[in-house]
Amino acid sequence: MRTVKRALGFVAICLVLAPAPAQAWWGWLDDLSGPGRFRGPLFEFRIICFGPESEAKRLVDDLKNAVGLTRKIEAGGGEAARVDAVAARDAWRQLLNELSSTPLTFPVLDPGTVNDAVRSVEKNLDSYFTLLENSGGPTVTIDKANMTTLLSAATDTFEPLIAEVVRGISAIGSTGVLLSACSTDTKRRSSIELGVNFFYADGNPGFANSQQIRLTTLMPTFSFRVFTDPRFDVLDAGAGAGVYWFTSRGFPSFSGVILEPARFDLHAPTVWSTYRLDSASHVVRRIAAAPTFRFSLAQFPGGFAPTAFAGVGEHRVRIPAELLKSWGIFINFDPFVRKAPFVKSTK
Repeated sequence: MRTVKRALGFVAICLVLAPAPAQAWWGWLDDLSGPGRFRGPLFEFRIICFGPESEAKRLVDDLKNAVGLTRKIEAGGGEAARVDAVAARDAWRQLLNELSSTPLTFPVLDPGTVNDAVRSVEKNLDSYFTLLENSGGPTVTIDKANMTTLLSAATDTFEPLIAEVVRGISAIGSTGVLLSACSTDTKRRSSIELGVNFFYADGNPGFANSQQIRLTTLMPTFSFRVFTDPRFDVLDAGAGAGVYWFTSRGFPSFSGVILEPARFDLHAPTVWSTYRLDSASHVVRRIAAAPTFRFSLAQFPGGFAPTAFAGVGEHRVRIPAELLKSWGIFINFDPFVRKAPFVKSTK
């Protein structure tokens, strides 16, 4: 019982500390040669993600930089330092280039929509800063109205597109777990999780004096995305090993090692979680992207002694190291609540 309380305490601490929620968890463990089918809540925490810097981080950083530099010269009225104006213009060009490449490196955005958005700003960008080419002095004249228009375009045109990319990166980092500590700065390729499961089996006359049997497991796992294209990444795989505790009023508690040699998480492609809630089909796909269905194999490698579960009669036999099937379901709300960390709206 003390071990179970410690595990519960660990779960409570993780719930408080972990920053990114992804909710809902339940699982089933196949029959264990007699004691019965186990079921109960699953608590899994993604501790760290491994992968390259994400498109979300680059786009958000580029937007913040461009907007910040533009506000700086906008605040100066009609005059601005030439170096500041050049920096602002180049920052916008960097953002446009990064946004244009995103449909290739992380294809969650419609290329046509991105091209239209880029062209709508690109065609006016040079004219907004045209005096830069006609003046060699330390200061240049800047039309404040042009700067205001540029900032408005950032809010209306770019922010919704970048928000879709942020939701996609968030979904990759939070799929199939209760809580994720992974930042949207990293595009997850693989990760390490820590799972705490609380299974129970109803009383069985052949075991534990007909008392309920509880199984608590604590297991670190390693998982990875089998496919990296967000249009087709419907499968994650992993494996792990940890410890278990069996407790019951019908027998003395005992513990040992549990293995999970294979785990498979099936879910909708990441791109479904990025859609804006602007049509019925997009709403349906966003909802369908929330569940993750898990199938895994578990094994107690040492098996169990004939007296382990206080079996009676024909049930008082040694239980071998069986390979058991396990199922689970997680519901990921993170793409619904994740907000891109934009600068303060220009509106």
